[in-house]
Amino acid sequence: MDTFSRLKTLLENRGIKTGQLTESSTLKEIGIDSLDLVEVLLELEKQLNVTFSDDELLGCKSISDVVNLVAKKK
Repeated sequence: MDTFSRLKTLLENRGIKTGQLTESSTLKEIGIDSLDLVEVLLELEKQLNVTFSDDELLGCKSISDVVNLVAKKK
C-alpha cells in the first residue's frame, strides 16, 4: 500500500471525509487539526517503522507534505 492510500485510510478511520482528497489538499481544507495530524503521523510511524521530529510534523501543511516526509524517511 502506498503512503497516500495509508494516509487516506487512517484519516477515514478518524472520521474525516476523504472522498475529494488529493495530494494537493491542505490539512486545513479537509479539517485536520494539529492533534489529528500528530495522531495520524504516530500511527504512520508505527506502520512504517520510521520516526518524525516535532519540527517535521509542524512543517506539514498538505497531504503532499506528509507523503513527501514519509518518502524521505523510507
